[in-house]
Amino acid sequence: MKIAFATLGCKVNQYDTAIMEEEAKSISCEIVPFDEEAEVYVINTCTVTGRSDYQSRQLVRRAFNKNKGCKIVVTGCYAETGIEELSRMDGVEAIIGNAGKNNIKRYLEGLKELEGQSTSIGEKIYKGPLDQPMIKRFSGRTRAFLKVQDGCDSGCSYCIIPKVRGKSRSLPPDKVIEQARLFEQEDFKEIVIAGIHLGSYGKDLLPKMDLSDLLTRMVEKTSIPRIRISSIDPNEVDERLLSLILSSDRICRHLHIPIQSGDDMTLRRMKRGYSSSYYRDLIIHIKERMPDIGIGTDVIVGFPGEDEEAFESSFRLLDSIPVDFFHVFSFSPRAGTEAASAPGRVTKVVMEQRSLVMRDLGRKKGQQFRSKFVGRCLTLLIEDERDQPTGLLKGYSDNYLKILIEGNDNLNGSLVTVKIEGVNGNNLVGRPNSAPG
Repeated sequence: MKIAFATLGCKVNQYDTAIMEEEAKSISCEIVPFDEEAEVYVINTCTVTGRSDYQSRQLVRRAFNKNKGCKIVVTGCYAETGIEELSRMDGVEAIIGNAGKNNIKRYLEGLKELEGQSTSIGEKIYKGPLDQPMIKRFSGRTRAFLKVQDGCDSGCSYCIIPKVRGKSRSLPPDKVIEQARLFEQEDFKEIVIAGIHLGSYGKDLLPKMDLSDLLTRMVEKTSIPRIRISSIDPNEVDERLLSLILSSDRICRHLHIPIQSGDDMTLRRMKRGYSSSYYRDLIIHIKERMPDIGIGTDVIVGFPGEDEEAFESSFRLLDSIPVDFFHVFSFSPRAGTEAASAPGRVTKVVMEQRSLVMRDLGRKKGQQFRSKFVGRCLTLLIEDERDQPTGLLKGYSDNYLKILIEGNDNLNGSLVTVKIEGVNGNNLVGRPNSAPG
């Protein structure tokens, strides 16, 4: 049976898809690219914004148009919230909630029995420590994502994710080490530690532990050259974590710390649990300790009640602090969240204007950060695919700078030290250099 997978959304979703791919292979399925004709299409969806819902439905339509006789399995977060819409779509044979992903093999084996009837397969989101199959491969990736945490207890007023992924659950540390060693055996040079609310790692375990405890164990018990931390909230970046990054040459000098808004009233309505001054002081402190660290952030524009003064407060704050990479989102109301019915809705036109302004600021700050490294040496992990349209090899430094170099494909998947010669748009350009970075 030919089967194709598509994934939308976060690194956790991408790890979940890797598990499903291995489960499919275990019952002799042939994995083919999503744009090829397959008998079964599995779409791992996202519902963090209205656009994510739309993209999920578009993938369903693409699959059906590719092969009108196919069977489509929809899973992920939109499968939790969009059952009615999905069940009406052509080709959809099964809708599986997040908790059912680990049982994808059973569902695939049972597709023959569905006889064209769209079926919603619901499973209660489980409690207790996170449990998931071990995988050996992470197809199509130079770096491997490792999900160590799922769910969220935060209750931000705009976010539907706690309702579709349940409470925070952590993968026990011995399981994390076991999975990391499997990736190590497959010669991955970098592991990205991922979670829905990564900073809450370990609070549900007995005995309790935290992310720094886990990272310390990974450094001690594995030899993976690079360990990268994915998104983490501001109030979960503490001195111990910073000291660990500073003292280890294997933990990447890169943090993604969402701010969402730089206006205090908006942050309170979002229920984010920190102030703009707290965020400002944290970023400045991190950069004072590690000037070369790359810091990314998420920003939401157009949250209900965000007037022009509030937006300007956000802009001024982000303009004044050394944040290097921006992800900018327009507010998207999610049914079932507090913010969905909040007064003071911002028009689409205004949100689009504010998004452009904030993205322009992000580009400017990214250029400033990249320019600091011209003439210096950095080590990058070469990706498996070349950059388009330049045709050059591409890779990322530990502080998340994209770098282009000339070279042969035998460098793919390897760590290469290069001297940075210039900036080309959003990329740095370098040449191989034997000197240490």
